[in-house]
Amino acid sequence: MPQPGTNADRRALAVASLAAVAILSAPMLRAQGREDLVEETTFALQEALDRGKYDLAVGFGRRLVELEPKQVMPPYLLARAYAGAGNADAAVEWLGTSAELGFLYPSTLQRDAEFDAVREHSGFADAAAHIRKNSREALERFKLKAERATVLTIVPPDIEPTEPAPLIVALHGYGTIAANIAKPWRDIAAEARAILIAPQAVDRVGRGFSWGVIEQAEYLILRAIEKTRDEHNVDEQRVVITGFSQGGHMSFLMGLRYPDRFAGVIPICGFYEHRLTPVPETPTPGLPRFFIMNGANDAAADNNRDAARRLKAIGAPVELRLYDGVGHSLPQNPEPELRAALRYVFGD
Repeated sequence: MPQPGTNADRRALAVASLAAVAILSAPMLRAQGREDLVEETTFALQEALDRGKYDLAVGFGRRLVELEPKQVMPPYLLARAYAGAGNADAAVEWLGTSAELGFLYPSTLQRDAEFDAVREHSGFADAAAHIRKNSREALERFKLKAERATVLTIVPPDIEPTEPAPLIVALHGYGTIAANIAKPWRDIAAEARAILIAPQAVDRVGRGFSWGVIEQAEYLILRAIEKTRDEHNVDEQRVVITGFSQGGHMSFLMGLRYPDRFAGVIPICGFYEHRLTPVPETPTPGLPRFFIMNGANDAAADNNRDAARRLKAIGAPVELRLYDGVGHSLPQNPEPELRAALRYVFGD
């Protein structure tokens, strides 16, 4: 049981309180401001889903659909709730409604485990296909925006145009900018006579950016690499992808979805999602070399241990470094560790 006064306790009390209000006292809720009501109901719905309280989540989901009938997320969350509650027909029906309204996140559909119970339902394939179609159409619109995206490119001054140069692709974290991730890599890239590029995402978050929709982020990153290849003499056998936090998550994903494009992957405080990029079940030649870095006190440390275990089990070259006393940040003295990471993934 959560201890009184903890965040977990307050969240549990909020869910219980909102359940009583939302389900038993609807007229009282209607007297509140609509935006507050939507926010509170969404919070309670997400908490119920996270806690596996699916019958409760259905009640919140139905209320949220009433409040936001034209938005794509309420019917999707309601579909999750119904799937978790074991009502496959209702889950697929509401998933289809979300798709018709424009839900365009196939990776989210793949990520959410509640839908595992309904993926064989006769209507699920049609809803999933509609979501993939929405995603493809959104990607075509996104491509125009991607052409204007910033790509910070740093070329060592003494590189001859005819000299094939290694390429380091560095991905910034959530809410930050390209310069943040380029800074710790700049000198190390120069020492390695490597071109350093830091693509910048285009979804604004506070003073920085988020990688947003995974399929769109993939396109932006691959496009930045292709443009660099067009403009510089890149050593195709020595292309490395790295990133911090959300950028680390994307580096895991890119390295496993496109293993033939990268010699090495250096996730820093990243999170590996097995459901999105499952590691093959049998030994697989040709995978990149992984140097996984994280603070031992970071929330993703256990996740990174699991990622390293899965990769080692199929024979992938993996080095896992967890730094004592460090949380969600680079090591206190990052340069030696980044140098070691680069040497490892290059096989030097």
